Parts: sequence; C-alpha cells; structure tokens
Amino acid sequence: MILGEKVYFDHNATTPLLKEVREATEDIAHLPLNPSSVHSYGRYAKKLLEDARNEVANALCATDQYKTVFTASGTEANNLAITGMKEYKCITSQIEHPAVLKVVGEGLIPIDSNGVIKLDVLEQILSTSDKPILISVIMASNEIGVIQPIHEVVKIARKYKALVHTDASQYIGKAEINVAELDADMVTICGHKFGAPVGVGALIFKKQLPLTSIMKGGGQEFRFRPGTQNILAIHGLGVACSKIKQIIASFTKLEKYRDFLEEEIMRIAKDSIIFGKNAARMPNVSSFSMPGVNNETQVIHFDLNGFAVSTGAACSSGRVDLPYVHMAMGYEQKQASCAIRVSMGIENTLEQVKKFIKVWQDLYLKTRLTDAA
Repeated sequence: MILGEKVYFDHNATTPLLKEVREATEDIAHLPLNPSSVHSYGRYAKKLLEDARNEVANALCATDQYKTVFTASGTEANNLAITGMKEYKCITSQIEHPAVLKVVGEGLIPIDSNGVIKLDVLEQILSTSDKPILISVIMASNEIGVIQPIHEVVKIARKYKALVHTDASQYIGKAEINVAELDADMVTICGHKFGAPVGVGALIFKKQLPLTSIMKGGGQEFRFRPGTQNILAIHGLGVACSKIKQIIASFTKLEKYRDFLEEEIMRIAKDSIIFGKNAARMPNVSSFSMPGVNNETQVIHFDLNGFAVSTGAACSSGRVDLPYVHMAMGYEQKQASCAIRVSMGIENTLEQVKKFIKVWQDLYLKTRLTDAA
C-alpha cells in the first residue's frame, strides 16, 4: 500500500511530525536518556527535559504562577486534572472528549444548536452547588471544531469560586493561547495534534492548586507523574512549541479551503448540514452530512478513492460510536449518523479539496439515482 498517494484529511486524529521535530528527535534517538541519572547522559536528558518545559510555557504564555507536568497523552493529562482534584466535584459539557466525559460520568452543561455551551445553565448549576466545583470544558471540539467561550466560563467560575480546566489539545498550534490572560486553572495539551510525536502530552496548572498524583511510583515530574520521562517525545514537543507561531501562521489558509469546501457541499446538496457553521470554529475543521448516506459508507468510499477522513473522534479502536456531539446539538440520530469530519493540515492544498468535492459529489449523486430507482 502506498499511503503517500492518499490525501490525508484526518489531522484532528493525528498529524505528521513537523520536519524540525523529526530531525531533532532523530538526532537524539540513539542516546540512552534518563533525566534521573546523575552522569553526563542523565544531565543532558535533564537539560532537554527542562528546555522543553520552558518551550511549552512560552508557547502558551504561561507565567511563573503555572507549572507544566509532562504526561504520556492528552487523555492522561485530562485524567490527572480531574481525578487529581480529589476535593472537587467536576462538571462538564455534553460534547467533551471521552477522556473527560468518561471520567466525569455525564455532561451536565448542555449546548445550543451551534455547538456552544449554555453559559446560563452553567451559572445556574454553580449557584445551586454546595460543593467546590471544577469545570472542565473543551477549548475547541475535536468533532465539529466549535470554539467554546472559555473566557466567559472563567469569569462565571470566579463569581462562585469554582476552578476551570480546559482541554486545548485541538486548539494549540492552530490559534494563539495566552494561558495567563485566559486565567484558566488547568490546561491540557497533546503533542501529536500539532506536529510533535505521539506519546506526549502536558498539563499546565496553577502552582497553588491542591492537585495530587493519580499514580504511585517515583518522584518524577515533581511527584505528580511517576515513571521515567519519554525524553524523545518530550524533546519533540518542545521543538514543536518553539515553532508555534510559524505553525499557526500556516493554518490561516485553511479557513479559506474549509469555507470553499462547505460552499460547494451546500451547492451540490442543499439539504446537507454543516454542523456548527454559525459558531466560531477552528480554521481546519468541517463536519457535514451527506443526506441519506451512513457515515461508515462514506468513510469507506473516500478511502477507496484516495481520501482519509473520519466520522469523528479517533479514540474507540476503530469503532463508529453513537454521534453524541451532533445529537447534543439537537439533531436526530439519523441526521447525525450521516456526518463525517474533514480536518486539514498545513500541507493540504486547495486542489486536494476540489478533488475531494468531486468524489463526494459522485457518491451523493449515485445514491440519489439509486433511491430514485
């Protein structure tokens, strides 16, 4: 199989290593690097570790009031943020990533038809709670790309002395984040969503928080995350963070590609749905339906025709689960099950988008003819 000949439109699932990251990790891949060792190899590993920590803080504008702890994934960082705050009850929205939703148990904060959380309901929940609350709201939806009003969430939280965690895994590298200005208490990032290796994430949190480790072991990562650090991946994350401004600049063109794609889809099929179209969204993501055609059928069709797309979150071992995000927006399961996600990366082109539209149209018209017969 020659994968290089396929067009990759699933960058929200994972994105290729940046050239600079690949080169930097190749340079140290042969070295035995354990930052807990006291010899020269260990000291070099420790330097790479702390350099990467500084790069993460700089990329997110995290001031000295914040600490950065490296994890093995965004999922682990989310688990640490929620489970590690033992005295707090966590509430979250209906459209969170499973790494949050399955830890909390249920999403109490509903969303509107545009995929944006209902702030009035959030405030109502906080006003009636007699327990300390941790609010966890995703910064940008992995499935529909809708950006949540985290600034407003933080403002409301402060009124009720609540804390705020946000999963910025799909946001970092696509738009600027100023953690200090945002004043969020905890922020999750994930390396492989913006050109760093798989196997590294981080939790950035305010130092005064009563956060506790959810694992037992050694004293690594300030005793918040035991286990030998993955220096290769962490170094790659640091390099990606050092290039954050260039990465963000490369994403600006993708908004035009996304808008062109959606305009053409609606021209071909006026009964198609662009999910979250009227909300602020990430520039590279579009979730839309092909009326009457199941999303599994679509994904197979596109794959056979040279395009890698998805139905949504890539966290279920290849399963196509219930489209709970779209249904939370008020759509029926029949409509939601016809949705696919196109998520572009910095190397995608307008020509590729045009070819995809042609393949999409071919399937749509074919099904219309079949239905008519």
